[in-house]
Amino acid sequence: MERIKVFVDTVLSAEDREAVRLNDADKKLFTWFAQNLDDAGKRAEYQRALDVDVDINELERVIRGK
Repeated sequence: MERIKVFVDTVLSAEDREAVRLNDADKKLFTWFAQNLDDAGKRAEYQRALDVDVDINELERVIRGK
């Protein structure tokens, strides 16, 4: 996850960085999942996403130039 964070912070343009950040609705939803899901593994996944503050699907689109 640290590699993703470094990539976003150093390689992407300011516009692309903004595009891949989690929006407020996603942050609220991910926070709820990180605190309330029964599966500890899934809770950890959502917490990691919050920690990195990157929408992985949007990052993929930016990298592929879509």
